[in-house]
Amino acid sequence: VGINLSCINSCKAKEIYIAVVLKEKLSQGEEYQDNDLVMCTSFGTLINPANVRGSLNALIKKAAVPKIRFHNLRHTYATLLLAKGVNVKVIAERLGHSNIKIALDTY
Repeated sequence: VGINLSCINSCKAKEIYIAVVLKEKLSQGEEYQDNDLVMCTSFGTLINPANVRGSLNALIKKAAVPKIRFHNLRHTYATLLLAKGVNVKVIAERLGHSNIKIALDTY
């Protein structure tokens, strides 16, 4: 399965991502499991949290920065959005908060 790269400058990132995911699914054939996950292995199965932590810790070590929990990245993301002037309502929606008060109280 090929991916049309002629639209790299005009396609939305989501379209490119979907094309890559589709290519991965098709390459797995019948072994691929569609479990309706947001993030999954190349076989469509759950990602082991220990593997995510291990990968993050390896990156932290390589970058020689202070160790953090994976969840801290969520806080960093929200803080960076606020610093860029993104509307608090938008940030709350992206983080899945039920209202903006949670985002305002936290960040």
